[in-house]
Amino acid sequence: DTDEGQKEVAVRSRERNTRQLKARLNQMQSSLLPMCNQLETATMELKHYTAGVKDQGEKDQGESTFRETQHKAIQQLEAEGKELKQTQKDVRTGHSEKAKQKKMWEDLHTLMEAKRSAFKTTEERRKREAALEQQLLENEDRLVM
Repeated sequence: DTDEGQKEVAVRSRERNTRQLKARLNQMQSSLLPMCNQLETATMELKHYTAGVKDQGEKDQGESTFRETQHKAIQQLEAEGKELKQTQKDVRTGHSEKAKQKKMWEDLHTLMEAKRSAFKTTEERRKREAALEQQLLENEDRLVM
């Protein structure tokens, strides 16, 4: 009986051990599938990123790797950024020059208005002097007679 009891205990212990190992195996297998999918996806992305279509060691025109495409796009954006900065700089310098030119035109306009006003008053003064001289001449003629 003891021998049989020990065997039954050993069998139960091994069955429990086997169930635990099977549960662990199922757990590993269930986590292995998503990992395999992730690995496959990463491998495909890496191939797409680094490998382009090659024809006798040279790439066909228009076909390039994802990396090269992105690099070209980044370089283009950097060039556009530099061009935009240069344009902004030109606008700033041009604006100050144009503001100075506008100020000079306004000053010239003010000066011309002052000259026109002075000329107008000078003309009016000449007309008054001429009229006064005319009156004096007419008065002299009356006095002499």
